[in-house]
This record gives sequence, C-alpha cells and structure tokens, in this order.
Amino acid sequence: PSPSSSPSIAVNAFCLSIGQSVDASTAIQLAINNANGRCIYFPQRTYIVSTQLTYVTTGDSTGLCLIGAGMKRTFFDNRVANGSLFSINGAVTAFTLQIGLRIENFSIITTTAPANSHGITLKGVWLGTIERLCIGGGVCKPTSSLGGGLTGDGIRFIGSLGDGDASANISIRYCEIVDNTGIGINFAVDSGISNVPFVGIEHNQIDRNTGGGISLQALYTTISSNSIVQNGNATGIGGLSVSYNGTAGRYSVIEHNQFDTNAPYHILIGAGVNHIIRSNEFRSNTATPPPGGGYTPDTHIIVGDGSHTPVNTTI
Repeated sequence: PSPSSSPSIAVNAFCLSIGQSVDASTAIQLAINNANGRCIYFPQRTYIVSTQLTYVTTGDSTGLCLIGAGMKRTFFDNRVANGSLFSINGAVTAFTLQIGLRIENFSIITTTAPANSHGITLKGVWLGTIERLCIGGGVCKPTSSLGGGLTGDGIRFIGSLGDGDASANISIRYCEIVDNTGIGINFAVDSGISNVPFVGIEHNQIDRNTGGGISLQALYTTISSNSIVQNGNATGIGGLSVSYNGTAGRYSVIEHNQFDTNAPYHILIGAGVNHIIRSNEFRSNTATPPPGGGYTPDTHIIVGDGSHTPVNTTI
C-alpha cells in the first residue's frame, strides 16, 4: 500500500534510501508530517539529524508514534544545536493536547556534540509511553565506551501556561539515560511551572549525567525501581532534586531505587508538599566518583534548602 493508506509506515517510504553519511532530517520530518496518527518505523541503521524534528499540533490530536528496530540497532546521531532531536508540542493552543504518544526501541547518540543539544522535549502531551530508549553516550553507542553523550538533557518537559499546556500521564520505563552533560530527566526547565501530573519513571538506568539525574518539578509522580548512579557535580542537583524554581513538585513517591555515588547528594527535597521516600538503597563508592566531580561521601537525603521548608516529607 501507499504511505497515505497504510496503517503504519516505514520511514524508507519517504525516500530515505540514502547513505548513512547523509543528513536524514528532511526525510524524517516529511514522514512525521504525513503520518496522520500512524506509527513510523525506523529500520536498523544510523540516521544523521542536524535539524530539530518537530511534531506541532493546534487542536486535539493523535500523539506521535516512533518505533525503532532496537536500542542497539536503530541510532539517531543528534547533531542539532540549541534544540532537541525531537520537539513535540501538542498545546500551541491552550488546553488542546496530543493523546497517545509512543516512542520506543532506539538510541539517541551524538558524534559531533553540538552545544545545548537535548534528546526529547515534550509539551502538551497526554497518555504516552517512552520506553526502551538509550539516550546519551557510553552503552548507547554502537561501540560502548564511557562519556560522549548529549550536551543537554536527555528528556525534558516544558510549559508556560500551567494546566493549559502541561503534559500528563506519561510513563518513562526501561530506558538508559547516561553520560549526558545536562540532566537525565528534567521537569524544571521553566520557572514557576509544576503542572506535569501523573508521571511514572520506572525501571531505568539514569547514570553519569553531569547536570544531575532527575530534576523533579511535577505532581503525583512515582519514581520506582531505577538505578540512579554517579550523577551531578559540585553545583548540580545530584541524583534527584525537588528544588524551588518559582514553585516545587508535590505528591511524589520515591521507592525501591538504588542511589549510588551522586554529587553533591543523592536526594534533595528542597521544597514542596507530601513527598514519600521509602525502601531505597544508598551507596557510596569513592573509587568511581561522578565524572563531573563534587562528590561528598555519605550525603544521602537533604530535607529543606535553607530558604523553603517542605511540608509532610515522610522517610
């Protein structure tokens, strides 16, 4: 069937029978523009992308669906400076949303390390899954090695209108987000906004991100069964931070995670309401400190940032 009538499409249908050394940005954007709610499949290979790929909608719309051939089989070589590989915005018009995001089974790497380069940015996206991705350097690369990840964040949530453009009900699971210069998962991009509710971050490896592991500025979040290891630096956010940024995250459950050798702390509950921390393991390994430095052994959980007092934090 033609790309316009098939229930799913392969990106090759949009003239991507080009060499792996050729920029694929235009062909992939064409596939996204013509998907019309169908899944786009990316066969095994490396796709060079130098221009930010966007999915922007102005009314209630079907979410974007991108599926690769596997974390170590489909690679996106992110060469986008001052932006994200994928920028997904379902709320150009307030209170209109994209429903049903599905992104899975590929790796986002970089061979050129352009400045301020992120993996995936979400705005106004509801009821979605991000799973089985490898974002960064190290094990994400075709030949595994330490370092060499993105210069920005792995996954980030943005917004400016509060409820009017917040993403919600997003599951991030079975991912490796490693060796990036920014933050692994960043909810605190925009000051004063904490309206991203009902996000589950489960069964992931979030390791060696120099900016920190998770910056949490969200509502009703579950962070469970993750490895959060060697993130941060002397002035960073450590393994997991609920910091005040014009507002703060609320109603989070942090459980069954391994926190190992994060700098300058494992968890900071700097502000917010009703956080529960239970059944986690905290480890220190001075032999392998975070690549960004600043490690202070045995600084595990900090409650309060000196200026704000969290309410109802249970440990």
